[in-house]
Amino acid sequence: MVEYESGTSKNRAIILLNYSDKIAVSTDKYARAGEVLTSSTKGVPMLKAGSLVSISVIYDISSYAASGNFRIYAKIDDSNTINTSRGIDSDGTFTDSAEAVAGAHTFGQGQLIQAYIDKVSGTYSWNDAIILIEVEYND
Repeated sequence: MVEYESGTSKNRAIILLNYSDKIAVSTDKYARAGEVLTSSTKGVPMLKAGSLVSISVIYDISSYAASGNFRIYAKIDDSNTINTSRGIDSDGTFTDSAEAVAGAHTFGQGQLIQAYIDKVSGTYSWNDAIILIEVEYND
């Protein structure tokens, strides 16, 4: 429960998604929910209506050879919403986050939340992504 200055409160929850493999990859991937790989038709079903309010990520970049861009999206029923974006110019472990105004990216009860890791451009590999998506429920 998060208390706002106005005295009203909203229920918030965190969805934890991840992607890790035995070797670093250099392609786009959906994240996992536990051991299950999400997809355009599989994600975390929402218990009730609300909106996505933030995304926070940490991931590793390796085998850097040419600069490029890297994004991680929070999705609702496979539609892009909030995303983090970084220009990649070296190997390392990176953290990024992004926020949205509550109500900007809404979902209904039963809609699916996914995370998508998008290697937009460049020559590098990535691995070990941990993704937190914060949701705010309407009631």
